[in-house]
Amino acid sequence: MGDLSRDRSYWNATASAPDFPVLAGGIGVDIAIVGGGMVGISTARMLKDRGLTVAVIEARKVGRQVTGKSTAKVTAQHSVIYQTLEKKFGHDRARLYADAQVAGMEKIRSLASQYRIDCDIEPKPAYVYTRDEKNVETIEKEVETTQRLGLPAELVRDIGLPFAVRAAMRFDNQAQFHPTKYVAGLAQTIPGDGCHVFEHSRAIDWEPTRVTTKGGTVTARHVVMATHLPLGQIGGYYTEVHPYAETRPCGQDRPRASGHVHQS
Repeated sequence: MGDLSRDRSYWNATASAPDFPVLAGGIGVDIAIVGGGMVGISTARMLKDRGLTVAVIEARKVGRQVTGKSTAKVTAQHSVIYQTLEKKFGHDRARLYADAQVAGMEKIRSLASQYRIDCDIEPKPAYVYTRDEKNVETIEKEVETTQRLGLPAELVRDIGLPFAVRAAMRFDNQAQFHPTKYVAGLAQTIPGDGCHVFEHSRAIDWEPTRVTTKGGTVTARHVVMATHLPLGQIGGYYTEVHPYAETRPCGQDRPRASGHVHQS
């Protein structure tokens, strides 16, 4: 096993790290993509598949930041979000969100298959559960909502954990995978035919048609911001983001606690 103290995640410690060059000088492409995580690399691959030239600009190492420290779930289930979406935006828009999540799952599966990426992808059920009786109604309502939206939801009580749960929502045919292997493998298919992947090339300035790093510049018809948060002051997101740690007394589980359970 790799050095977990250095890589700070199991996924990063157990995946090879292919090297990509540092951006030096100026190049021109159709699309410049800032961020070499799962979003940036998948976007680059799909754009190249459409015949466009792309350049991915990653500040550190491809796939080893947010993606490489993620939960490794591939699922349309995101805690108890759908009843909120339906209430705030209506059935049609909640269904649009659900369809987008399912399409994203299928795209990961298809890209991994098409480019023969060994990323340990496996079908698994996904659960969100509660051990608190006061949250059972919330779980039940979420199951009803997601079923109405066409998602594969089922209300269950036994999810194979070594402790009892009050209620759980199960989504079948979800998946788990090795996110760092997925991104690293897909990234290696991008260079060539006018396409590029650059590492250790932090974007220090950008415009709608240009990205500048310390070593060079990418000029493009469009720029895609595939960072965890958009650079600069777009949308004012920087004013809303702050680190925090949540703690609560033992036993006060809330229904947003979720995860995969391996079943034989």
